[in-house]
Amino acid sequence: MIKRLFRRSQSIFPWMLLLFLLCACSVPDGSTASAETAAPSLSMEAPVLSSTFCPSETAEPEPPSTAPVTSVPTEPVPETTEPEVLLTESFPMQLRIFVLEFDPVLETVWDPELYPENDGHPRVSQFFGQNAEQTLGEIVRDLEDASHGSVEIVLDRIWLNEFPTYTTLVNRTDGSRAHSFDEATYLDRIGFQGGSTGDWFRLWDEGVLDDVGSYTFDYEGLLDRFDLAERRNRGEFDQVWLLTIDPASTYETLMVGRSAYWINGVPYIRDCSNFILLNVSISRPDANLHALGHGMEGLLNHVFPVDPGSDYREGSYHVPDRDSYFQLNDWQKFLLGSRNNADSELSGVGDVHFPFNGAYDYDYTNYVSVPSNWQEWEHYPELTGEFVPSNCRAWLDHEINRMLGPEDCMDPDRLYMRFWFSMMPHVEGRNAEGYSRNWWLYFCTADQVTALRDPNADALQATAGKAVPVHCTITWASGKTETLTRIRGGDNLHIENPEVLELRDGLLYAKAPGSSELRYDLDGQSILYRVTVTEHDPG
Repeated sequence: MIKRLFRRSQSIFPWMLLLFLLCACSVPDGSTASAETAAPSLSMEAPVLSSTFCPSETAEPEPPSTAPVTSVPTEPVPETTEPEVLLTESFPMQLRIFVLEFDPVLETVWDPELYPENDGHPRVSQFFGQNAEQTLGEIVRDLEDASHGSVEIVLDRIWLNEFPTYTTLVNRTDGSRAHSFDEATYLDRIGFQGGSTGDWFRLWDEGVLDDVGSYTFDYEGLLDRFDLAERRNRGEFDQVWLLTIDPASTYETLMVGRSAYWINGVPYIRDCSNFILLNVSISRPDANLHALGHGMEGLLNHVFPVDPGSDYREGSYHVPDRDSYFQLNDWQKFLLGSRNNADSELSGVGDVHFPFNGAYDYDYTNYVSVPSNWQEWEHYPELTGEFVPSNCRAWLDHEINRMLGPEDCMDPDRLYMRFWFSMMPHVEGRNAEGYSRNWWLYFCTADQVTALRDPNADALQATAGKAVPVHCTITWASGKTETLTRIRGGDNLHIENPEVLELRDGLLYAKAPGSSELRYDLDGQSILYRVTVTEHDPG
């Protein structure tokens, strides 16, 4: 008897389950059940597919109606056959880093207890008691922490069991000359007398750098050997980082690309989109974010307009009063420091070498307080001009540095740079001049708009109720061009007469007869449309 009941329950169970689910989303009195009642078996981690699948219990019940259903005419979103090119910004951005690591194994040094990874032979960094993994991990973490979730870093890493190559010649101990050290020459230059470890500071005492000269790293050879321009064109990376032992004799940062420019290193022109090439020093992990900070300064100095009459790149733009302050662009406001505004008492965040209260280069532990509005940058774009006395405790005690542990590098340089990068605007949208409100966009792409053109901008004709055709050609600093047929609205879109024109789903829509101007701004570049709208088509 029990078995028969069980078999019968199996046959009717699917129908009972279906009836239960149908009833679960509606109740007899016409009210709406809550999501919790409607689907009690759903996991809390399951995604909500649609708010109409099971409405909230807070929704107002709609009484049944016997009136005939009528459709209310609405203005449809205009259709277009044009390709949908829409300038969009999505966050977080994935920043793909191609890492080339120069850290050779020393075959004549052997200590299996100290260096078990390579059959007892250390890499140069290990020989000096340094940690390449930690160094790379720290700068990755610094950028991800400081970007407030705007940037996700992905590494593609190649280890090179070799010394860096230079454009100059090294006199080797065997009497030969070559463009790199060999192991015997390297150990000889640092005065190594045997044992298990080396003294990194001997690199400086023994004149090793004199063998190669300053800034002689062979960038040309590197670009050609690893086909970096073509890799960039194939979209394999966004930046290249060199993880190097000393002496690397590199610039801190430089740019490669069609329109490469100075970002604290000699630019290399190549037929590819611009990209940053950074040196990450294994021996100086405290200075790596500092080096990349100069790269960021170089980028933003190029993106934002520079006043030729100011020492802008040193952050010394003088602002005597608040009225003058509000005339600055956002990057100029950010760079303000007290060393050049002592009589105005107006400081922003500062630049890489000079914090807002810094009296000299690298003055990262200055306890003298000056009026600064650094706290307002945490709430960008709301810059009201509220300046509060602050000193180095602003970054030494800041939340972003309280995230670090005792095993992390706590050098004041690193702490200030984490603070400095974290103050960078990192919200969506663009301001009235078309500059992104997330400066990490420029960091990740090394690009910005340099021109906007549309041959029909001065005399656009449209019919009320239809889309206004837009074919705006955007030119980027990298040399890339694209045609914009849809516009992402925001503060950088200015419509003179909203009764005539409006933006719908990225399309300009002609609402009513009349005329209107429309200005669109991107990265300080503008295009002005003059639009005339006529009556609806007959019939």
